[in-house]
Amino acid sequence: MYDVLRKFRSDTNVEKLVFVTLTDGCPSVMKFFDKEGFRIKPNKIKIDGKYFDYGSNLSEKILNDMREKCIFDSCLNFNIVYRNFYRYKFKNGAGFKNNENGYDRIIVLKGDKNFFEIDDGELEIDVSSQSKIVKSFKDYSKTKKTSRVIATKFIEMVS
Repeated sequence: MYDVLRKFRSDTNVEKLVFVTLTDGCPSVMKFFDKEGFRIKPNKIKIDGKYFDYGSNLSEKILNDMREKCIFDSCLNFNIVYRNFYRYKFKNGAGFKNNENGYDRIIVLKGDKNFFEIDDGELEIDVSSQSKIVKSFKDYSKTKKTSRVIATKFIEMVS
């Protein structure tokens, strides 16, 4: 990823590079195998000319190294989870954390069987009274609230 981001920054001459990842939770431990197919557990791993202690918080260490080398300006993670994470306070279907696990911001989304379905329904308004107009608009807006909150947090990161 170091080389991909360096090349992108060089080729496009961007002023601000935001590294965005989409994950399904906390990183798992990487598995390594020797030539015979036996699993090995290295003590250190070399990435971009630097040795990292192999084990917990490896992703965080790598992201911090990338930040120190100015590979990116900020790092955002969209994390789709299928169970409730106790450490995130969910509001409007999403949880937010700043400066955690090497990311500047983590946006945690609750996934379920309907997660990727897109609601593109139209606003239907009952114009028989002012109160029905207001109710129609509120009902329609409720379904869009999570998207607006996530979009706002994303815009804060990239602007």
